[in-house]
Amino acid sequence: MLVDSHCHLDSPDFDADRAAVLERARAAGVGLMLNPGADLATSRRAVELADGHPEIYAAVGVSPHEAEDLPKSWLDQLRALAESSDKVVAIGEIGLDLFRSKVPQKAQEEVFIAQIGLAWELDLPIIVHCRQADDRVLELLQEHSSEGRLRAVMHCFSGDEKLVRGSLALGFYISFAGSLTYPKARPTRRAAELAPDDRILVETDAPYLPPQSVRGKRCEPAMIAETVEKLSAARGATRRDIERITERNFHLAFGLPIIKREQLLYPIGETLYVNLTNRCPNSCGFCPRQHGRFVHSGHDLQLGREAEPAAYVQAMAGFEDFRELVFCGFGEPTARLEALKEIARAAKARGMAVRLDTNGLGSVLNARNIVPELRGLVDEAWVSLNAPDARVYQRLTRSEFGESAYGSVVEFARKAQAAGIKVTVTAVNCPGIDIQACLKAAKRLGLEFRSRKYKKLG
Repeated sequence: MLVDSHCHLDSPDFDADRAAVLERARAAGVGLMLNPGADLATSRRAVELADGHPEIYAAVGVSPHEAEDLPKSWLDQLRALAESSDKVVAIGEIGLDLFRSKVPQKAQEEVFIAQIGLAWELDLPIIVHCRQADDRVLELLQEHSSEGRLRAVMHCFSGDEKLVRGSLALGFYISFAGSLTYPKARPTRRAAELAPDDRILVETDAPYLPPQSVRGKRCEPAMIAETVEKLSAARGATRRDIERITERNFHLAFGLPIIKREQLLYPIGETLYVNLTNRCPNSCGFCPRQHGRFVHSGHDLQLGREAEPAAYVQAMAGFEDFRELVFCGFGEPTARLEALKEIARAAKARGMAVRLDTNGLGSVLNARNIVPELRGLVDEAWVSLNAPDARVYQRLTRSEFGESAYGSVVEFARKAQAAGIKVTVTAVNCPGIDIQACLKAAKRLGLEFRSRKYKKLG
């Protein structure tokens, strides 16, 4: 589903054909939209629109352009609007604009800060407008973040690397609009590369900022696909990935319920992954599983049960276009060796290549050399090395098998390679792991090496 996290459907630009605009959005696959206010009047219209359409949500706020000559009761009126409907999910858009706004900066800041306070009071996130005011906006957000607990979306992001890193450090979401598609928007595309999966959103800012192919025309939600495609390209992902990730993030950012679905198979890019188990003999500090987090690339991989192999084989019928199957997930696949073999056998019968992402401890877990059983079923194995020796490995992984685990990993990798399985040993590129030392260890062992990006797609 496409989600437009910021569009001004209340704008007079849409008065003549608003129903048609919404119909075109639906036809384009846009299933959710958020209409923010810019002043009291537009906030009121945003609420009315949201109450009249199930796919539209509203935010109420006073933008920096309207932050002067406000009635004394403006904040009380805004509070009343925010409390008038369950469809109001944020305070916004609010912030600073030092580019075109004629409102003095002091007035902008006072109204911005007051609305941050209102968001705290109502337990709502804020939607931040920032134009040529990066340093000051970041400074104010840091001052009022209450140790990182302020929830915010950086709307229509066009800032530099400092702003994106500062915003991400505070746990904020970064929302990309049609400007991402403009030829000169290199800093914005850099931000699109830097932001992790769980912090990105997309928007149109309609009727403003049409994407490059329709520049000069009125923007509307149906045009969001071009921004999604550009974001996909910037991140080396597929459109399907970005749609899934941003839909989930929209729900999380604005406090909407998420329906948990059983995730046996999960696509990322052009590859189909198998979520076989959450069990693992290692307790790696860098693994999100250790902190109760099981979401990767918009997929919730926490299993309530371990399904029978037949359920996975049946689920494959819904993924006809995929040519590679990878056993991965937040757990060690070889902990369910018999299920792995049955699923791999079905995949090979469908003409799929099969890869195993493993910690290399399958033979220890199953109390026998499992490599002969994988021959003919697994074409390739990525084996997590993550350390140059047994002592460092145990410190990083806290394996239940102690320091002997490292030798078992190396032995598995060597035997798999000797059995004709293409083996690559890997290390996660994150703090605490010496990539160069791991590379040297791999060369010493005569094995291919791959540095794996942390918290990235795939």
